[in-house]
Amino acid sequence: MKSITTFGLAFITLLTVGCNTESSRDTVIIIEEDSPPPRLDAFHLVDSYGVSSEESPNSDLVLNPYLYNGEFEVFWDVTSERDYAVEIRLNDQPTYENSRLISTDYCGTALECESTGLQFCNYYSDFSMSCDPPNTINPGQYVTFFEDWVYQLPQQLYMLVDVCDTESNYCEYSVREILVE
Repeated sequence: MKSITTFGLAFITLLTVGCNTESSRDTVIIIEEDSPPPRLDAFHLVDSYGVSSEESPNSDLVLNPYLYNGEFEVFWDVTSERDYAVEIRLNDQPTYENSRLISTDYCGTALECESTGLQFCNYYSDFSMSCDPPNTINPGQYVTFFEDWVYQLPQQLYMLVDVCDTESNYCEYSVREILVE
């Protein structure tokens, strides 16, 4: 019985030593867990008059093409462990359906916009808009016309920020009411 126990221990020892060879030490097992999709935490505008939706959430946001060349700013905060795409859109109703793309940006870890993004935008007197991501190679890449949505001035419209996961079909958006003069 003693020899069987000794033999068993020797066998286990050989297996253990055999498992610690050079080739098996290089093997690394990585278990990847799915990270949650990007979450849009905040979306704010600074209008043509310098009113911020973050600082004055109950104030009207007004865009005027003749003040400061029609400039306004769009900010967003996102919680995401991976890269995501952002679209700035315009609509005549507070929905994504039939909205028009004004600008797009690619954000995430080690990119210009990681968890916080900013785009400088312009509203032009011909009822069009454009936004440019910081350090953009092609400024004015999108110019979006919306004259068919303007019936009187000021006209109520809706600005949207849409955040999409680049690894799935998941997207979420937020809407701000604006007035164009």
